[in-house]
Amino acid sequence: MNEYINQNDANNLLKADSFLKRMNCFLGKNEKAPRDSSQLIVGIEYWVADNDLRYIGIYRSPVQDFIGKENMNLIRTQAEFLKYANKDIETNVIGDDNEYLIPIASIENNNVYAFKNEENENMIVQREVKHFNYYRVKNGTHIISKHKAYYGCQIPLKHDAKRKNLS
Repeated sequence: MNEYINQNDANNLLKADSFLKRMNCFLGKNEKAPRDSSQLIVGIEYWVADNDLRYIGIYRSPVQDFIGKENMNLIRTQAEFLKYANKDIETNVIGDDNEYLIPIASIENNNVYAFKNEENENMIVQREVKHFNYYRVKNGTHIISKHKAYYGCQIPLKHDAKRKNLS
């Protein structure tokens, strides 16, 4: 590591940093776990590449009591590998657009979110874990949750006048 610092080798420094972050991660890139029904990987973090960490969440969350823990693999449960901006109890929506979609996956059942902006404050309960719910929020919204959650990258909601109509 010191050698890379002395040589100002940014590429290898990023790889070393990624390696250190992956030490506590169960899965890593190029593993066969997504194709193995014995690997219960839904609801954990997964390294797609050296600098690309994602959360594996249930795609369309049915009542999880009916799925069962033994089915939390990608053979029996449809999931999405979603990039997330942070894993914490709060986040801020800041950008150039007026509105955004924010994917949020709770780490614990019955997580309560407070969405606060200049105009109002709304409380919302997310009952299920391991599943991204998508919330439409205004720019400048501050989100606070009771328990830690994965906050996905904000998706701008805007209309492009140059875009072709869907008729």
